[in-house]
Amino acid sequence: MMYEVTGRLESWHIDNIFPNIIWGFIYGDAKRRWKDGTRIHTSYIVTPTEEWIEGAEIKTQNSVYLLGKRMKSTANGD
Repeated sequence: MMYEVTGRLESWHIDNIFPNIIWGFIYGDAKRRWKDGTRIHTSYIVTPTEEWIEGAEIKTQNSVYLLGKRMKSTANGD
């Protein structure tokens, strides 16, 4: 089943405490919740973690995000 992408996340990373949540900067929010470049976090992601790569579409309960460039690694390993 295909889903409509509701936004693109750039400079994203996986939350350190809740590993089924991603933080990033949203662009092209189809639901008009946020301005381009706003830092957000997703709700719980239902897409398997092995699919969380640049260019992939990830699904939450209410949205589908296209993953752009991942944030460069930080000192904590993410």
